[in-house]
Amino acid sequence: MPTCLTVVCFKRVDTITLCKTC
Repeated sequence: MPTCLTVVCFKRVDTITLCKTC
């Protein structure tokens, strides 16, 4: 399993940004 240091951010129409580190 490779180490992922990328922060993935999802922008929703509700103006809510969900960010999580994988």
